[in-house]
Amino acid sequence: MHSGELFEHLNALTDWTTRLREEKLPILLYGMGDGAEKIFSVLGSRGIGIDGVMASDEFLRGQVFLGHKVIGEAEAVARFGDFVAVLCFALRKELTKIALEFSKRHTLISPNIAVCGEEICDKDYILKNFDRFSYIYDRFEDDESRNVFRSIMEYNVTGDVSYLFNVKGDRLSVDPHGKAYVDVGAYDGDTVAEFFSEKLPYSRIYAFEPDAHSFKKLKQNTAHIENVVSINAAVGEKAGLARFSGEGSMNSHVGEGENEIEVVTIDGLGDEIGAIKIDAEGLDREVLYGAVNTICDSHPEISVAVYHRAGDIYDLSRLLLYYDPSYRLYLRKIDYIPAWDIFVTAK
Repeated sequence: MHSGELFEHLNALTDWTTRLREEKLPILLYGMGDGAEKIFSVLGSRGIGIDGVMASDEFLRGQVFLGHKVIGEAEAVARFGDFVAVLCFALRKELTKIALEFSKRHTLISPNIAVCGEEICDKDYILKNFDRFSYIYDRFEDDESRNVFRSIMEYNVTGDVSYLFNVKGDRLSVDPHGKAYVDVGAYDGDTVAEFFSEKLPYSRIYAFEPDAHSFKKLKQNTAHIENVVSINAAVGEKAGLARFSGEGSMNSHVGEGENEIEVVTIDGLGDEIGAIKIDAEGLDREVLYGAVNTICDSHPEISVAVYHRAGDIYDLSRLLLYYDPSYRLYLRKIDYIPAWDIFVTAK
């Protein structure tokens, strides 16, 4: 499918906002917490009300959330009969089956609200910015990348999670070719361990994690791996200090909070860098800014997260091509609801 056909295809799909505005069945939030509050706010701003809140049975404690008693699926069926559920929590890999099975029993809508920023990659945003999206779509190296892109856009327009599983979920590895490997946003060491399991030759691994709690786990979980340099710092455009909000989870943020964290740059490492993985919770662009000399001089393979902000797929992809036009770009995703863990890999 070329980009013109993709535009017409996406334009013909009913977007999730219109679907929910016109819905005759009761609308229930499925889930609680910060994610549910954010989605509730977005729905309200678009003139969409809710009729209740539900949760999986194991999370029921008689809670009241957003003015509604939280109920389970069975009670929701008893009270409302059929209904539409708006998914408000994330599910990864095997856990995505929970949502897929639920969607066979009831209509499930999963709005993809950006992790960072105010913009939402919905139908209006996609069509408005389609020239930029199509520029990158046409430059992806293989059909798999274009298929992944199409499935993500179909999901973003409709909120239908089934689109996300029209393609295989996997991650494309980056090869340091015997040089150093840099992991930005190493979290608890899971991606370091994943890289190490691929048995690619490397000189050392630089693993950066700003959150102190996650950093402790990182040290513990990578103790058996040779030549790992674990650094409790953020990576950005310039070296210095930054505000930091650490939550001991993947939701830690640089640039806000009461704590301070050291910020370093990839260009400042003073080593031969062969490969870089970046998952920096919305500061992925700044990490690339601070790696421009490394990229231009050494042409490392790079895998960068492109799901934190609405325009990351085209913004970060174009930045990579601007730094080094010889890069070949690939798009891959892990099985995740909503459309998270999406990476552009430059080789």
